[in-house]
Amino acid sequence: MSKLQLSRTPALNVPLRFFLTAPLFGIAAALLLGVGGAEAVAGRWRPEVLASVHLLTLGYLTMVMVGALHQVLPVVLGATLPRGWPAAGWVHAGLTLGAALLGLALMRPGGSVAMIFALGLLAASLLLFLASVAVRPMRTAAGSDTGRGVGFALFGLLTTLVLGLLLGAGAVGDAPLSLGRRWTDLHAVWGLLGWTGLLVVGLAYEVVPLFQHTPSYPRSMRLGLIGGLFAALGLWSLALASLRLGGGEAWRLLLWGSGLAVSGGLLSFALTTLWLQHQRKKSESAVTLWYWRIGMLCLIAGAVGAPFALMGEGASPW
Repeated sequence: MSKLQLSRTPALNVPLRFFLTAPLFGIAAALLLGVGGAEAVAGRWRPEVLASVHLLTLGYLTMVMVGALHQVLPVVLGATLPRGWPAAGWVHAGLTLGAALLGLALMRPGGSVAMIFALGLLAASLLLFLASVAVRPMRTAAGSDTGRGVGFALFGLLTTLVLGLLLGAGAVGDAPLSLGRRWTDLHAVWGLLGWTGLLVVGLAYEVVPLFQHTPSYPRSMRLGLIGGLFAALGLWSLALASLRLGGGEAWRLLLWGSGLAVSGGLLSFALTTLWLQHQRKKSESAVTLWYWRIGMLCLIAGAVGAPFALMGEGASPW
């Protein structure tokens, strides 16, 4: 567990601009679904569903995660962000405008101009963010378990971005290398598990013992879980792509096996986190502790259903 390096704390407006913007996207997604009523959620490909999902995952989740990393990397991991702080304003502006335009483009199928501008802004802002943290800062932080976890998560963000750009290009027209709707599962899994999931696991190694006064995570979990999850996600992606291209039964077995590995890894992380919280040194219960507990219970429920959702064919009910 690292010692906080408070002297490296960035100016308050660096992370705060992201945190203040994120709730607006959450409100927008809620209003969109509320106004649409039951018809808005009648199917996965409804414009309201596509728009609200991206308002939440980009405008809310990724907005908060990017803002938090601008503070976590220097304060918790001791990384230096020589270009990250000045770039934060550009990253924030591009992510805000890009997420808003993407929601608008998805609500109006055929809005190719809005889609092109949205993809351009999102690509520019997220690539700028990755460039600002990927070289010197991540080299500094890579020696810790959390640093390695953040590194894998950033690769998950890059993968999600590339897949999203190719899917967006397919929505605009028959652009070279564009992807059709049937590849959406790859984009969703890398966004939710490769980017969000791996980042939560990696940061938990530091923040749960540090702020919740629990014992440290088992060394075997800190050394192997994130790398194992990343490898399983890679194998699952390979198997799904092969099946989409006409592969045989062996690829279906690999899809199942890697899906079970992802599920088992996340289940073990959630159960271990709850057990460590049960052993915490302080008896009083903080509000943030209950957020973590509820989150871990939701993760357990998701992990139990994950093999069925990841198996590809017949996954819709899950």
